[in-house]
Amino acid sequence: MDNPLSKIGARGLLPSLALSYVLLGALGLLLGEPSPLFPPAGLALAALLWFGNRALPGIWVGALVLNLGLHWMGKPWLGDGSTLTLVATAATIATGASLQGWWGSWLIRRWQGGAWRALARVGDILRFLLLGGVLAGLVSASIGIAGLGAIGQIGVTDFAFTWWTWYVGDVIGILVFAPLTLALLEGRDPRWRDRWRHIFLPLPIILALGVMAFHGAGQWEGEERQARLGQVGEAIARDLDNRLHTHREVLSALRYFIEVKPDLSFAEFERFTRATLADNPDLLALNFNPLVKAAEREAFEARMSQQVPTGHFQILERDTERRPVPAGMRPEYAPVTYIMPWEPNQAVLGFDNFSEPVRRAAIERVSNHRRLAVAAPIDLVQETARRTGMLEMLPVGDHQATDAAGLPRLLGFVVGVVRMDQLITLATQGKVPAGLQLQLTETARPGAEEGVIYRPDDFPGPSGATRHPGDQWRGHLRVGDRDWHLTLSATPAYLRQHRSWAAWGVGMVGLVFAALLQILMLGYTGRAHQIQLQKADLEADEAELRGLNVSLEGRVATQTAELRATRDRLKAMIDALPDLMFLVDREGRILEYHSATSEHLYLTPDAFLGKTIREVLPGGGGRDHHGRPGGGRPAGSAPGRNLCPADDPGSLVVRTLDRGHGWPGPPRRSPDHAGPRDHPAQRGGGAD
Repeated sequence: MDNPLSKIGARGLLPSLALSYVLLGALGLLLGEPSPLFPPAGLALAALLWFGNRALPGIWVGALVLNLGLHWMGKPWLGDGSTLTLVATAATIATGASLQGWWGSWLIRRWQGGAWRALARVGDILRFLLLGGVLAGLVSASIGIAGLGAIGQIGVTDFAFTWWTWYVGDVIGILVFAPLTLALLEGRDPRWRDRWRHIFLPLPIILALGVMAFHGAGQWEGEERQARLGQVGEAIARDLDNRLHTHREVLSALRYFIEVKPDLSFAEFERFTRATLADNPDLLALNFNPLVKAAEREAFEARMSQQVPTGHFQILERDTERRPVPAGMRPEYAPVTYIMPWEPNQAVLGFDNFSEPVRRAAIERVSNHRRLAVAAPIDLVQETARRTGMLEMLPVGDHQATDAAGLPRLLGFVVGVVRMDQLITLATQGKVPAGLQLQLTETARPGAEEGVIYRPDDFPGPSGATRHPGDQWRGHLRVGDRDWHLTLSATPAYLRQHRSWAAWGVGMVGLVFAALLQILMLGYTGRAHQIQLQKADLEADEAELRGLNVSLEGRVATQTAELRATRDRLKAMIDALPDLMFLVDREGRILEYHSATSEHLYLTPDAFLGKTIREVLPGGGGRDHHGRPGGGRPAGSAPGRNLCPADDPGSLVVRTLDRGHGWPGPPRRSPDHAGPRDHPAQRGGGAD
């Protein structure tokens, strides 16, 4: 495999490294911030080992762009501070990433020398990962967490978990991607080419399994959190529905009371509603708004002035500055008349509901459908501060008269004014765990945008705390003629409190397994390559030995042939000698013999071989080859014996040689020796 990265010049190194860092970082951060698997950490270490310190600018720029880009793309990684604060924080994180790579490369060069280029032995691999990963990984996590803590993005309770996740992500990124990057840079080395086939091609599958384990654990954790949110949300929805049902019962009772006694007095209205309001603190007010024709306005205002505690009644509306002014001319009015409690609500006495669009729309719906109608969220007129409320309206009819549609003539409306914050407080009291936030929205008509009914000031917006679908629960409520949506969202504090270490651990085990498997495969392939080199050396030595053996065999064959020729010549010479020769040991025992013909033998070989001369010859006599009795011999001559009787002048004289004088050629026995009776010595013959 060619090495295109090693051909990058000084100008192309910075953008190439920065782009690679950003792309790998974006992939890693898909798993979370900080990521449990951060590939750029391995890229930075390998690049600084290969290119040296000239790789530092590319790493720093890549880390800076990555962190700023993620923030500007909507991930609240760096907080919500000013642009200067964001850039400073991102620069701090980039500096930590660069220093981590530099320190790791320095440790490896200092304590490992050039062994990082091959990583052939398991010991070299473990030292590489210990120095460049486990030790160097402390730098980026510590500097990055310190920078985020300085701007308040990470609290004290989050410090340990975030630091540990950051550290583990960098270490696993180094374990997996540093060797992979070195394989790209060392593409010409045959050791790394073999590793591509055996390790790095299956690596995506291994990593995919690890990421799937982590993702599956996260999904499981999200489902568990979603189930808990659902239980809380459903309980709140039931209580909200119960509260609203109570409101409907209250309004229905008030409507029936007015329909039975349409000419009730102000005091009677106060007595009827006093206990109800005390039992329902979320009801800001209960009132009756009669329908008044324009022609009846003056008489109606005069009659009501005699009943209200202030002694003066006038149909009013609000100007642009929310000040009460006399209502303008319109065909019909729906002024607030009877209202309780009186003291906090007397400011709205006489307010015409037709003068405000939201109230007018609710009146039109309740008039058309003759059932409960709920107005869209409004700013309460009774409140000096801006406060959201809701109007619940029921029609009041005159059952003694009908309109053109045959329905009871409409007298007016009973209205319940609901304070939304108090309603939520009563419905959620003791049911919402700390860290969960509730929001109520509504869709007035199909296709319309949701309007906010209730939302706390610190509820997360589009770029707020909620980052995953499992961090929210949505439910539906039918309120009168409107559809409400209840949203329960988990804040970062809630997520920290309910963090699942088990799910995080399962994902970590999968990623660590992938890293360890790669370490084992690196060691295996390095050892296999060493064995191949040793095998090649042994094969070369074996070939050399075979050559030497062939040469030696040739020399041995030549010398053997020469020795065989010499032996044959000596044998031929001995065979040509007429003498009878015996080979005896120092004790006189006959070991071998030589005879040109069997006629020279006095006895058969079986009779004298292995025996001494004295045991063979009758009387133990004999003389040597000089004719002297006994076994004497002149100095320097070979010993000899005469195997014939001493008085036989024609006896056979034989020369004997012991082992010390050697024997020229192999011993020889006559195959055609004659028996004792046929021997010439028995016939009186002799030989010399």
